[in-house]
Formats: sequence, structure tokens, C-alpha cells
Amino acid sequence: MHRRDEPLQNRRTVFVSSDKGARELDEAGQLGTTPAEVAAAPPLRSMQRSKRARAALELGASANPTSSSAADEGEAADNEASEQPSATASATVAPPKLSKKLRAKLDRAKAATYSELEQRVERHKQMGRTLHRIGIEKALLGKGPRRKLKSKEEGAPKQYKFKQRRKK
Repeated sequence: MHRRDEPLQNRRTVFVSSDKGARELDEAGQLGTTPAEVAAAPPLRSMQRSKRARAALELGASANPTSSSAADEGEAADNEASEQPSATASATVAPPKLSKKLRAKLDRAKAATYSELEQRVERHKQMGRTLHRIGIEKALLGKGPRRKLKSKEEGAPKQYKFKQRRKK
């Protein structure tokens, strides 16, 4: 979620044993992407799993209307580029310039994502407190001597100590 709109800084290095192997390297197949997006796209398997990634790609395509016609030209350029000897895919693509309207939309989406994450964390904490309370209540319903411990802090959860019983 952090810096989603910045270009990726990690690279993949493919080692080949000869120049012939470098010339014959199928970068799209090796990296798991389409030929038009060898330099910039994440692997297809992660794109298929992520709805947000597909939405971001659609937003980027709508922001840059020439990208769909440029994709056909890009495939031809990728075919020419694959003929050049290259042992690694080291090309980087600058992020497209986004309009203020699209930038605001992406910022709202990012804020909504963070808000959803905060709500999930809070629900997780609340669920943990509830499960702990239910566990204590269930233990208190059982037989056996028990005593309530005095808490050192104000507002701390209740704690009980049960006398150990011999297992039968």
C-alpha cells in the first residue's frame, strides 16, 4: 500500500550461459507477463489475484487514452527489442503523468484502503477481547475454587486464579 504509484525498484536478473542464449531468451515467458508489458508489468499470476491491480491498470488506461493504440505499436517494438542481445530486463518505465482529477481519485482510493485496514485491525482487537471474556466466563461457570486477582492498573481486564486440580 505504501508508495503504490511509484515505479518498482526491484529487478529480475536472468542468467544465461552464452550470447546465443541471451538472444533467444523469451523475456515475456520467463517473467510471466505479456510481451507488451515486459518492462513495466507485474507477473500475470499476481495481476489475476489482485482486483485492485486490475482497477489501477484500468484507471491508468483511462487517464492515458493513447495507451491502447500505443499497445499495438509497443508489441512491435517489443519484438524488435527482443532481437537485441540482452541478458537482463533492466528497462524502467517512468510513471505516467496523472491529471489532478485522477490523482485525487487515486488518493481517495488509497485513503479508503487505509481506513478499511484500520477498521479491520480494530475489529480484530475487539474480537480478541470478546473471545478472552467469553473464555473467562466459561471457566467461571465450571466447578472448583477460584479467586479474583487485584489488578495493579486501573481499567485492566479481570483476572482469576484457579486452584489446580489433580487430573483423573
